[in-house]
Amino acid sequence: MQTKMFILSLVLLTLSLFFTPISSKTAYCQLSVQPESGVKGNVLLVQESENDPTWIVGNIYGLVPGYHGFHLMQSDNFTQGCYSAGNHFNPEEHDHGGEDSTDRHVGDLGNILADLTGVARFNYHDKIVTLYGDESVIGLACVVHEYYDDLGLGAAPESTINGNTGGRLNCGHIVEGFPYSSS
Repeated sequence: MQTKMFILSLVLLTLSLFFTPISSKTAYCQLSVQPESGVKGNVLLVQESENDPTWIVGNIYGLVPGYHGFHLMQSDNFTQGCYSAGNHFNPEEHDHGGEDSTDRHVGDLGNILADLTGVARFNYHDKIVTLYGDESVIGLACVVHEYYDDLGLGAAPESTINGNTGGRLNCGHIVEGFPYSSS
């Protein structure tokens, strides 16, 4: 009986190694820098390998119902709140665009939609955001904005810079690993 259990354990271990990407990376962002805003939440980023898209999953609470710009910023400096995190992460120096635009900042993730209770739940993948290499977003910041992101298509002067999204409601560090992990 012990031999059968041992063999079954080996088979299960072998299968789990076969189906689990060894090089997979995970990061998360807890929106907590400006708690006075009443906006809080968590965002998880998962990339199975360097050439795969990054899955971005989040729940953000305390928003006014409607669309809000959501971006990854160029630093995690919060000495002056979310504003000191700098501009959208843009290593290739493109104009602002939407998450599906061919010309966009790496940090341009478009809009998230808050329901009537003020909760935005989202789950999508992005082909440009990466957790690997020189353009990794680990160590940067995520930000949720006050207004709708016009995706660089608006008439306002700020449109091609930041989507004319208004104030930064809350932000947080993008940290490698799982939230609340011991490692």
